[in-house]
Amino acid sequence: MYKLKKLGLVTILVQILNVIPFIIVTLYFDKIVYGEFAKNISLISILGITSILKMDIYNLEKKKNYKFQYILKYLVFIWSIFFLILYFNNLVAFLGLITVISIGLYDYTAHNLLQNSEIDKFNRFRISRVLLIVISYNLFWFFELSVELLLLIEIISKFVPFLLFYPHRSVGEKILPNELYSLLKITFSWFINNSVILIIPFILSQNVELEELGWYFIFFKGINQVEILFASTFNQFIISENNQDLLNNYFKRVILYVVALFSSIVILGSILTLGLFLYFDYYSDLFLFAMIVTFFSGIGSPFYVVLNKLNMSNFQLKWDLFRFINFLVIVGLTTLFNFSIFLTGFPILLLITYVWLHLKIIKSQKLKFN
Repeated sequence: MYKLKKLGLVTILVQILNVIPFIIVTLYFDKIVYGEFAKNISLISILGITSILKMDIYNLEKKKNYKFQYILKYLVFIWSIFFLILYFNNLVAFLGLITVISIGLYDYTAHNLLQNSEIDKFNRFRISRVLLIVISYNLFWFFELSVELLLLIEIISKFVPFLLFYPHRSVGEKILPNELYSLLKITFSWFINNSVILIIPFILSQNVELEELGWYFIFFKGINQVEILFASTFNQFIISENNQDLLNNYFKRVILYVVALFSSIVILGSILTLGLFLYFDYYSDLFLFAMIVTFFSGIGSPFYVVLNKLNMSNFQLKWDLFRFINFLVIVGLTTLFNFSIFLTGFPILLLITYVWLHLKIIKSQKLKFN
């Protein structure tokens, strides 16, 4: 509980600091440019998840200290493919690729610190990133907004904490060729799991105007602070827990977490919607969509890592494939018929799959409600 409080208090501080760039975004940003940025960062974030092949999560599962430098020969090939993906989707290719790599290194460092229970160092790591963003976003009071400059801020805010806090061990365990398949399997699972959420702005960009996408992304970044506060803190707590304590009071933790998450999203979402309507005379049905998706995603996302810690990779892959295939079906039906299919079908898919995830954990571990 001490670790949870420690992580949570710093997360609250980080979220308070995040309000500053949010205010700047709302008051100053050209919503069309911000919509273009949302389209770019959507695909970039998906690729960033796999940019160093999820060695951070593989370390957690195998309880070893692998170093990403030992697989650079594979990573260079993967990064080349990512560059082509960005280029042929008419996105910012070069800066986009650097952002992709920075995301992977940032996540890798974060999970290394948590795995080694370096909570204080991890908290300083997070605070340094948000402070860099706060300082950098104030440049837009003086310089013209552009997608390239926004991506450059993303790069700086991730690379600098990585350089400052990455545990630079002189030695590490080399990954064997026969272990590469397991690493690729975990990476594929995380890719199709996270892409379902992260690709939303890219899909919306094909169906709504960039200005509406910009407003949606502003609202989503605001409401997402709640999920980050709850889900990210709980996720970090789970990563730092040992397997013996991982499932203690599971039912109680889940119920309290869901109630707190739901209440916070409803309150903050209502305030944001009313504020944007009164002060900017703008409303979109996508605001309600963002609230629903944030809640349904939040009820399960921090518990996904439990599958890795309990070595439930077979179920994890089946779960990921089920969700991803159904997601593609929803996107296909949306393309053929109506955009409303996506707005209703996607949240339902999230709810069904995350309930299934919890039920599987409960059944496999033979947990009982106390």
